[in-house]
Amino acid sequence: MTIDAPSAAAGTYGASGAAFGPAPDEAGIAGNVVPVNDGSALPTEGCGPLVGFPAGAIALVDRGTCGFVQKVSNAQAAGATAVIIANNVSGVPGTMGGTDPTITIPAVMVSQADGATIKAGLLATGRVSSTPLPEIPDRSCHDTGAILGDAMKSVTIGHSAGFTWDGEVLIFGHEPGGGGQAQCQATSPLVNRTLFFFDADTGAPAGSFVDPRPQTSLENCTWHNYNVVPRTSDMSCLRQLPVRHQRGRLPDAGNAFEVAYADPAPLVNPDNPAAIELGDDWST
Repeated sequence: MTIDAPSAAAGTYGASGAAFGPAPDEAGIAGNVVPVNDGSALPTEGCGPLVGFPAGAIALVDRGTCGFVQKVSNAQAAGATAVIIANNVSGVPGTMGGTDPTITIPAVMVSQADGATIKAGLLATGRVSSTPLPEIPDRSCHDTGAILGDAMKSVTIGHSAGFTWDGEVLIFGHEPGGGGQAQCQATSPLVNRTLFFFDADTGAPAGSFVDPRPQTSLENCTWHNYNVVPRTSDMSCLRQLPVRHQRGRLPDAGNAFEVAYADPAPLVNPDNPAAIELGDDWST
């Protein structure tokens, strides 16, 4: 996305997309960038109906309190043509999770630092758009893996993937909520708490493993990076060791069961104990 001159924030900013609504195209959507006001004690988070928002503008919304879908839905109802969400934690923003087939406007998320810069440069106009990928990308989507040998395959979707050492099974982990949301609760969709195994030759499902230990509303989670651990010397039966935020486990690709786990207490957000504090194990 871009902010136009003569704003002090003029420039191009990297942004993540959303799992819901349309993705912005290369032409993009241009307009005034306007911070939202929902009339609450935290008005810029857009968790309630917006007050006095000018229809046709791009809504600038702070992350926090409510989900991404609710924020974008409220902005759309107020006449926003696109939504920019400013992250409330440092680091590169992840894909915004959620589902709502009624959302028809694109939404993107910028980093906490970029969000602060954009806010300091308002009033401003800008554009929410996409940048075409190179014909041959210089890297895969995120934390993906490949091995040499007969498989000679790699994965470029989702969050992370790995292969068993014989190249027969592909292990796929996704990151619902961008890794920053509590998507491993007992009430979370089952698909969000599942690790998937596929036949590497055909893509046919080869098994799955559901997180057996639901987390609280204060624990971010994701199936993250994997390292393959052979179980037998002839490599005929393999184990996979994935690590998810705040948890690690050891399932079998064909008939997964838990061998060991680590489940520390949720981290405490010092500024808001009722909010998620990101962190903990990311890989092994």
